[in-house]
Amino acid sequence: MTAADTLRGAKALLIEKGWCQGELRDPITGGRCLRGAICDVPGSTFDSRQAARKVLWSLVPGGHVASSLESWNDDPTRTKDEVLALLDRGIAATEVQNG
Repeated sequence: MTAADTLRGAKALLIEKGWCQGELRDPITGGRCLRGAICDVPGSTFDSRQAARKVLWSLVPGGHVASSLESWNDDPTRTKDEVLALLDRGIAATEVQNG
């Protein structure tokens, strides 16, 4: 599995299950934070998850004001649309890298 596959899977999970902040998985709704979605992609490997996180981190807007993807996700002003847009940029970036 590639980083792009992992990012596509994470986006699909967020669309299907919902998005949350402050925890990997919301025990009531089943929603995931960005990291939780990446971790829960069926068939993903440690390497594909790490590569996906690295790509996303390189694309975080604002000059990496956040200390991690988790803190970026959990910013109180963050929206699900922003998270999905970051995943879209990550997917596009990995597809360009892989030709």
